[in-house]
Amino acid sequence: MSSTTPPPPPVSLGKPSLRHRLESYYSLVAPEAIANKEEWTRKFEIIYNKFGGDHIKETKLADKLAKKYGEQVRLLVAPPHRSHRRQIRAANNDDVRVKKGNVHDELYYKIDEDRINSKILDFTSPQFDAIYALSAPESIVAEPNGSIFSLSSSKLDNIS
Repeated sequence: MSSTTPPPPPVSLGKPSLRHRLESYYSLVAPEAIANKEEWTRKFEIIYNKFGGDHIKETKLADKLAKKYGEQVRLLVAPPHRSHRRQIRAANNDDVRVKKGNVHDELYYKIDEDRINSKILDFTSPQFDAIYALSAPESIVAEPNGSIFSLSSSKLDNIS
């Protein structure tokens, strides 16, 4: 990339991002679709009004383009906005504690029974006992987590 070419916009649900991603896609699968800049600008406005600004709509657009041009190259779809990610997770999860509006319910933060009083201090274990780790001396907690605690030694000694 030369110094005169601006960097591409970050991948997002925004209009500039979709336009850049579509132009990159079409340059690979159908360059003639974007050859006439005036015509492309008009078509892009139609595409954006129909498929832009929403993760689900962009996914439909990507599927439609894949059906038309094949699966060799797929349109990069922007991830859903973080406010929608929770809703998507809640919709895909039958756990009532995660449903929209209940995220801050105390049941959501309830410690699993197999963790309570397990006295397991290995951070990577599914039965890790966080309450015991908070009350135990650091030397006892460091023993099963040696690799993690060895990283905490002063590694930033050459900062000026």
